[in-house]
Amino acid sequence: MEYTIKVSENKRYILMTYKGTIDNRKAFECSEKAQTLGKELGINKFLIDSRNCPNEEPAASNYNLAYKDIPNEPPAFNTIIAIVASPDDHSHDFIETVFRNTAKNVTLFRDYNEAVSYLEDQ
Repeated sequence: MEYTIKVSENKRYILMTYKGTIDNRKAFECSEKAQTLGKELGINKFLIDSRNCPNEEPAASNYNLAYKDIPNEPPAFNTIIAIVASPDDHSHDFIETVFRNTAKNVTLFRDYNEAVSYLEDQ
């Protein structure tokens, strides 16, 4: 899996773009870097574009990512995350569920523009 991290043109959210096949270790690495950048810039909204990156990690691995790998302490500021998947890709559905179950503000979208609007309206 490859990823890029950049600040949106309007500087209201951080965009993480994934390519390849999801690798939870790399996704965690990307998330940590994006969170650090967000804290430096005072940005608490994140858009994960995974339209070109199906999640082939086993359910147990995704569960462990949410419940064990990512700290479950309250975030320093209210983090809002939008994930965009391809319209026919349901491989990210479980990730939304387990992250919501750990009280993280994660919403899955199938339309990129809807995800951007959601973040900008928050």
